[in-house]
Amino acid sequence: MLREVLRFIFSPPPPLPGGVGQKATVRVLDALPEALPAQKDIGRFAALGLGAGVFLGSAVLSFALLALGMRALAPMLINPGVGVAEHVLRPASHMYILCAIPPAIAIGLVAAWFYVLRLQDPGKLLPPIRAIGESALLILAACAPFFMVVKSSVEFAHDAVHINPVFGIGVTSYSYSDIKGLRASLTGPVGGWLPGQSQFVFAIDFDDGNSWFSTWYPYESDAIENAILMRFLVKKSGKLAMPAQTL
Repeated sequence: MLREVLRFIFSPPPPLPGGVGQKATVRVLDALPEALPAQKDIGRFAALGLGAGVFLGSAVLSFALLALGMRALAPMLINPGVGVAEHVLRPASHMYILCAIPPAIAIGLVAAWFYVLRLQDPGKLLPPIRAIGESALLILAACAPFFMVVKSSVEFAHDAVHINPVFGIGVTSYSYSDIKGLRASLTGPVGGWLPGQSQFVFAIDFDDGNSWFSTWYPYESDAIENAILMRFLVKKSGKLAMPAQTL
């Protein structure tokens, strides 16, 4: 797709039909040797500008529509969970806005590609079937982050912790007896790399060497909910939360 767009923009203009017109054109261009490169540059810049306009316009409009659609669709696609849970952490709503960026870029590229194909062959109203199929696959692949986010969750049930990560397949479950320790700290929002008021965050260390951090992912929670959840974990696991400088 990008190869076709770049090939169209940076390729020389097609030759004129044969005959007297072609010979006359050759004589004119020979008389003005500096005109042809300038004309080529203007044509390429014009094509590049129009293609960029099609890309930006399509991408911005698609982003706005996708962001609204994903936020509305997410509650219907959210994993119902393993069972009845005391506390459930779901992705924050602004994550779906971020998930709209890749498919919006893909749609912008597809629109620019179809625009180039139309310029190359104005007689065709629709692009080739192969181009439509490749474009559909590209847009579908760009929607993968949305489906990865919408299925993720952390559930604190009455007998176990069920972790369904963004990057991973399936749910990993730990009983509360598998908790080796709890760590708590005060840090800035999103792991401390955004300025703002400090908030309460914590980590769970399991017997198998794995850990779960409340700062790993922007779940729909706040410091108060994290504190309530920490008290719940202390009660269930029988482990005291140890203070930590950083997590």
